[in-house]
Amino acid sequence: TISKPTKVLYLISYLVEGALSFRSDHDELNWRVIPNESHATIGHVSATVSFLNDMDIRDIKVTCTIEGTAAHSCAHKLARSQGGGRTDGILVSNESVRVDESVFLSVSFPKGIVRQPTTLEGWFLFLKEKKMWVYGVSAVLLIVGLIVWRAITPLKKEITPPV
Repeated sequence: TISKPTKVLYLISYLVEGALSFRSDHDELNWRVIPNESHATIGHVSATVSFLNDMDIRDIKVTCTIEGTAAHSCAHKLARSQGGGRTDGILVSNESVRVDESVFLSVSFPKGIVRQPTTLEGWFLFLKEKKMWVYGVSAVLLIVGLIVWRAITPLKKEITPPV
């Protein structure tokens, strides 16, 4: 017996790391909400970007693109959340997203809303994102080991007798 296809609703919640760019005049979140590796057509996509700061929604610029065989814009709206001094930028796409398509969201906002990481924090984030912390820790241990080995191992000099 072949049954009729059913609709399934998935609510996916996750933390996006390393998606912020700090520009000279603004900061920016670049987020591939739906990658093009999905194995099914998605009937409705929505994503919410929340700012803890109370700010003017006119300062937020949003670009939403459905990328694939024919890239095009997707609908989005900005809304003020109720209470709590929070500002939400909401992407809403009522279009279906096919298997070979992805949804990309770019949100620009004024500098100072998000604290820019220090150079050291940036390196740690880079290593964490690239799963390279193993190499970083190994390199530090190797350098420290060489310094210690050099400090405790005396240099051997050949002495040639005078002729």
